[in-house]
Amino acid sequence: MVELEKGLKKAFESTTPDFIIYNAGTDILDNDPLGQMKVSAAGVCKRDELVFRYAIERKVPITMLLSGGYTYQSSEVITQSISNLHL
Repeated sequence: MVELEKGLKKAFESTTPDFIIYNAGTDILDNDPLGQMKVSAAGVCKRDELVFRYAIERKVPITMLLSGGYTYQSSEVITQSISNLHL
């Protein structure tokens, strides 16, 4: 998450987007056979929250696209993340 936050900070320092299209893939999950990034479900939720927080704090509209994720766990994690963002 540290690297993601660095990247977001750098991106927003260099430009102010009119909107963000966020590709929120879940193939980074720890048991995904293709992604192999070993990120936990909580990590995916934290990632999404961080991206949304950056957009909201800067008043930039954001659209979240779902992608990747090749396990049944993906749909559960997506549901958790969206529920978390909604609160």
